[in-house]
Amino acid sequence: MYVRFPLWFYDGMLWTVLNENRLTRAIARFDGATYLTPSGGRGEVKISSSKAKSVRALLMSKREDDGFFDDVPLGITCDSGFICFGRDPSTGLFEPRLEPHARRHRARHAVRGAWPLQDAKSHLKNSDVMRLFEGLFSAEATQLRLRHEAPNLEVTLEYAEQDKRARIELILQTAAAAALGIGTQLKHPQALIWIGKGGAGKSTTRKVISSLISAEALKSVPPAKVGQDYFVATLRGCALNVAEETSDRDLSGDALKKVITGDVCHARLPYGIPFYFSPKAQHVFICNDLPAFSGGIDSGVERRFKVLVFDNAYSEEQADEGLADRIIEHEADLLLHLVVGAAAELLTTRRMVDPMTSRIAKEAWMRDADRVRAWAAERLSIRANNVVTVADLYLNFRQWRAAEGVSDSRIPARNSFARRLRHVEPRLVPGPNSNGARFENAILKAV
Repeated sequence: MYVRFPLWFYDGMLWTVLNENRLTRAIARFDGATYLTPSGGRGEVKISSSKAKSVRALLMSKREDDGFFDDVPLGITCDSGFICFGRDPSTGLFEPRLEPHARRHRARHAVRGAWPLQDAKSHLKNSDVMRLFEGLFSAEATQLRLRHEAPNLEVTLEYAEQDKRARIELILQTAAAAALGIGTQLKHPQALIWIGKGGAGKSTTRKVISSLISAEALKSVPPAKVGQDYFVATLRGCALNVAEETSDRDLSGDALKKVITGDVCHARLPYGIPFYFSPKAQHVFICNDLPAFSGGIDSGVERRFKVLVFDNAYSEEQADEGLADRIIEHEADLLLHLVVGAAAELLTTRRMVDPMTSRIAKEAWMRDADRVRAWAAERLSIRANNVVTVADLYLNFRQWRAAEGVSDSRIPARNSFARRLRHVEPRLVPGPNSNGARFENAILKAV
């Protein structure tokens, strides 16, 4: 099968790229083969370089199908077969079932592990995989965090426990979205931002979740590189993109939004011709410090991110350096069992869970990452019957940014600033016939 440049063949479980060397060897095997001639004699096949080239061209023309992988059956390929999901008409819930591997599944990557798992509940008890997830978050620490960050919220220990469970479910749903290839097909496609201090379990969790996905479908393109053609090209065929690199560069919100939502992207490999494709990957960006965005953050960009807070840091004495390796080596079936359960729930709701800790952390990040929003919160006051010009506001904003050590090249133009300001502070009332040159209900706060 010829699909968007590479040739693919089915190996009994997966559709795999037939690279140039393998194709050459496959054609060369016919060299010296005999065949019956029309006169009843025997001829011998001689494969020259020109004939091999003709075979390639003929094969590509006869088997070309650019849409072969576009509309594939919904499911997860694993060691024991293809896990497909169907909606139960009586409950409306999606239920998994196992089918034998088949060409028609058009699977290009598989997850580690076998399914179903007999007596899963007893196997999970005291398992390393549950020890990992249960140890990532603490209900007590969550309660203290929420009481500090949301003092108006009634936070019981039971509420904090629910938030902890939701965070664990969010990790499993992230893995499920990647395994199913539906990250861009959810009601609100989102990239996950994992944030937390060192020793909080981010790297261990990343290693365990990444082990589920086959190497050819796993990439590590950092968010600051997503706008570059060469890096975008590597996301073709990618199921999970996990990047741990932090960067002090501002991110391009528009470029990130396109790959997160699966919009058609322009890409090119080094020395290759440009091409277009729709990314399918689920993205996870692991940061110590949450990044800023160049050009501000519009509502479309804001919707495309979900923050997961890791806040239960381990001491050196508590850390178990071999935990991830033991899970990967001995508990792949247990991990897959948990992910299949999360996949059924995700297919039913078509949206990832949204813990309160995630919502609060995202609001704080958006305020800090969007410097126009942060400036407005610090310097602007809504007050009726007070006129202020956009020119004065913009001058104050530039001075504020300069005090942060920001160069002029990273400060938005005045018109962009005014548009962004109206978005982050919708209560602003433009003056009549001013074309937005002034507002009639705002003043600058005294410094």
